[in-house]
Amino acid sequence: FMFAQDDFLAVVAAGNEGQGDKATSVGAPGNSKNVLSVGASHAFGDDLERGQLGPPYIASFSSRGPTTDGRIAPDVVAPGKYILSAAARPNEPGACDPLDGDVPQ
Repeated sequence: FMFAQDDFLAVVAAGNEGQGDKATSVGAPGNSKNVLSVGASHAFGDDLERGQLGPPYIASFSSRGPTTDGRIAPDVVAPGKYILSAAARPNEPGACDPLDGDVPQ
């Protein structure tokens, strides 16, 4: 498919095998040629929690490069740890949309 569609770009996760700063932990399909692999970084702003250092730092679980044949991976990283979204309540377990209708400001 990709051979016939030269404008196609596959975007895939780098993986979740990076615990302990494990190098060459980006696996398939993130280590494939001609794909864009995305790793996870720490959050920023109000999302920072428990010693997170911010976007310049790779999340502890995110797979790391280089690939086994020496290519740089992941290609890009985006916030992926301690992300607040919807009407999430930091440090409180439960649904993003509380049943009581009390949405945090």
